[in-house]
Amino acid sequence: AVVSTQSTGMRLKHWFRTPSRDINLIRQRQEAIQFFTLNENLDKVLAISDWLRSVKNITKIFAKMVASHISVQDWQILYKTLFSALCITDMCSSISDEIEIVQDFRNIDLSGLREVLAMINKIMDVEESKLKSRFVVKYGIDIELDEKKRVYNGLPELMTSIAEQELADLDPRIAECSVIYLPQLGYLVSIPIYPF
Repeated sequence: AVVSTQSTGMRLKHWFRTPSRDINLIRQRQEAIQFFTLNENLDKVLAISDWLRSVKNITKIFAKMVASHISVQDWQILYKTLFSALCITDMCSSISDEIEIVQDFRNIDLSGLREVLAMINKIMDVEESKLKSRFVVKYGIDIELDEKKRVYNGLPELMTSIAEQELADLDPRIAECSVIYLPQLGYLVSIPIYPF
């Protein structure tokens, strides 16, 4: 059998090595296979298959979260996995047949999952995070953070202005200088070595 993910392959291998003796579970699986192999359900099968490919094992991502070592790619994988799980659950919940395995999806409370997805979508600036290779919070979430971003983003202009002021105060024979900001020390004016 061809599977999309390693965890699916491991689960399938486990089922073959230790088949269930529970007649109800076997019957449920047969009903599901019968339903999903019908031509009229092909669109559902294809959609669920696509979403399943996006579902990753997020245990390692949660461990990285706890250790504060989560990358932008990890955030994207987490979001895509949760979104795909939500889509699969919604699709299965919309199936009207009385298949027990599908009915289990109807009993899942998705409010927490929807809330997490909404929070990530509300807070994370995905495009800016990709560009900067770090988590970037959208503007409008926190006024204090927005002000700090504004100041930080204005540093190049401020540094140019300070360099121009310092150059004006220096000996007229000095044609250029640069200003370096060191958070612990402040501004450092650097000038080339001139033979006076």
